[in-house]
Amino acid sequence: RLAGKIAARPLSTLGYLAFVSPDLHKFSADHWVPDESAEECAAADCAVRFSVVNRRHHCRRCGQVYCGSHLSRQAQLLISDRSLDSDGLPTKVCEACFSELDRAAATAAGADAPAPAEASLSVTV
Repeated sequence: RLAGKIAARPLSTLGYLAFVSPDLHKFSADHWVPDESAEECAAADCAVRFSVVNRRHHCRRCGQVYCGSHLSRQAQLLISDRSLDSDGLPTKVCEACFSELDRAAATAAGADAPAPAEASLSVTV
């Protein structure tokens, strides 16, 4: 499983933004939930309502809108199909997408298929 490869890495530091910002705009936003449709965090156990202080954050894979606390995972995704790949861009993903990617990688590794084992999944502490 890729769980052993989970590392603490800040998601919102200037260094991270500088690292990914040249290509981050290439992720299509056409699958994102529109900002005006999201009044609160999509996490089931969260009641944070969005405001000037509590900003909206989109999962780059599924497009759902979360508060900053619930979008702390990171995965290397291909721009073309938002799949996990070692050549992908490190970008923020929600817990559900992170878990799905981790399960898919574990299944692929268990089947002796070429798994994206070098792809990175991480969490911000």
